[in-house]
Amino acid sequence: SVRPPRLIDFTWGKPDAPKLTLVGKGIVFDSGGLDLKPSSAMLLMKKDMGGAANVLGLAQMIMDAALPVRLRVLVPTAENAISGSAFRPGDVLQSRKGISVEIGNTDAEGRLVLADALTEADSEKPDMLIDLATLTGAAR
Repeated sequence: SVRPPRLIDFTWGKPDAPKLTLVGKGIVFDSGGLDLKPSSAMLLMKKDMGGAANVLGLAQMIMDAALPVRLRVLVPTAENAISGSAFRPGDVLQSRKGISVEIGNTDAEGRLVLADALTEADSEKPDMLIDLATLTGAAR
């Protein structure tokens, strides 16, 4: 995409409370990239941010209920679209954890952004870590 990815990261609650981290995958639209989806499959891909929507809703409920937790919310957002700078099959990326990943199919972007967000989430060693995502055709 010509739009750069973003990581939404916010915290709420008392610093000494048990740490709860929520991670929600937020692919705002998924065309499949250069491994383009058929047009009929793209119709639902605005819903590939279902994990992000659920995490934000759960975070709002936690804050409204004033639960005694130190809440951290991470929402990795991106658009998987064709552009001159799009990833290509065979490209090798370095993950946030330092692991090299070869792109076999550009339509597998969700697991990459989610893995990087989970690595960041683990950096604070939360007491509980919950992730939500639409993966492998689950966005219906």
